[in-house]
Amino acid sequence: MQSLNMLTKLAEITEEQRIAKATTQIINKDRYRWMVGVITTGFKEVVDDESLVQCSTAMTNGRDEWYNREFIRELSDPELRYLILHENSHKWMRDMFIWKHLAKICARTANMGMDHVNNLLLNEENELDGFAVMPTDEKGDPIGLADPRFTGMDAEEVFWIIYKEQDEGDDGDGDGDGDGDEGEGEGEGDDKKEGDDKGKGGGGTPTDGGMDGHDWDGHGDLSEEEQKELGKDIEEAIRQGEIAAGKTGSGGMSGRVKELLKPRVDWLAVMREYLTARCSGSDYSTWAKPNRKYVSSGWYLPSGVSERAECVVFAPDASGSCFTDQYLTRFFTEAMRILEVLKIKKVILLYWDTQVFEPIEVYTDSTVQDILQSTMPQGGGGTRPTCVPDYLRKHNINPEAIVMLTDGEIWNGDWGKWDWPVLWCIAKPHGGSAERAPVGQTVVVDL
Repeated sequence: MQSLNMLTKLAEITEEQRIAKATTQIINKDRYRWMVGVITTGFKEVVDDESLVQCSTAMTNGRDEWYNREFIRELSDPELRYLILHENSHKWMRDMFIWKHLAKICARTANMGMDHVNNLLLNEENELDGFAVMPTDEKGDPIGLADPRFTGMDAEEVFWIIYKEQDEGDDGDGDGDGDGDEGEGEGEGDDKKEGDDKGKGGGGTPTDGGMDGHDWDGHGDLSEEEQKELGKDIEEAIRQGEIAAGKTGSGGMSGRVKELLKPRVDWLAVMREYLTARCSGSDYSTWAKPNRKYVSSGWYLPSGVSERAECVVFAPDASGSCFTDQYLTRFFTEAMRILEVLKIKKVILLYWDTQVFEPIEVYTDSTVQDILQSTMPQGGGGTRPTCVPDYLRKHNINPEAIVMLTDGEIWNGDWGKWDWPVLWCIAKPHGGSAERAPVGQTVVVDL
């Protein structure tokens, strides 16, 4: 009778109560006590199939969380704790801001990159005691993404690896990827990028092996000011959680969590601002050439003139120890997007080590997309950047701006004499001893 009463009592526990209980268990766990502020930010709602919120498993917009009643009903307690931890990982990692940037390139791949990182961390933290366990399907197979080869990486690193692999393995059937704007848009582009979900957050429907969906569109509904405030709220929640964990004498956040929370300089954003400032050109009117459109009507009006930058140079170090394929892909993708906007007349791509590799590659504003197909030659010599300005002078090339990618291991300490604006993207930890070049502008690329 007692057992029967116990079963009856358990049956009376609602999904809402299970969520509340699991949340309490998480914040009482020593290693997750620091999450108390994050996990209590926003609301948690259990939704039914007929709900206005389209959530088939679980989802978050970076602040609030939704859980499908039927889905969580089938989960064990450790699986439910895992799901809640996963959603809150999206919150404390501020994935909504990563999404805003990466979804413009490929939304689904952005989802995948974030999920791999979050789940690998959760698996590592719970491996020994099984406090939280990844949910499984009816066959007993894990339903989340957690490829061990991405261990130690952040979401953006994983994104670019997967993105490049998808590009190389493209069979031309169209995956619905593309360059949506902040989670919205209609797909267009080549076969790989065509589709209608290029920027969609996926709602609450998991895709590509993920166990949850993402309401990043919902995040986009927040005003710019509200998004900034949310970012500040999450930061404050993390800080308060650390204080609370310290007072209770718990271990607090792991070293890996601290590493992921460490602020990083967005070197691609620095490059974007650098080129825009020097190569944006200008528009003006001139009376020297009358506007032909109105001459026949007897009106003498000035014509519009648009000046564009003539030339920029991109110069990756091919010495053998510098940029990996994934970073070159990120670099070329961002460069292409910048150049398409700026409509620079000529783009020169040259690789170098102790000398410039010939032939150099030259692109125009109409062929700049082809820069993504460039492959770095096999270098192996030293790192002597003086060969780049020497080459430019010899061939009478006068760019508005130059972007150098190198590990900073400069032969003989000679950075060269530069007659043009130059941005140094110096990669670490590839042995580059100098974090700032003595000439031009420097940004450190934390590899």
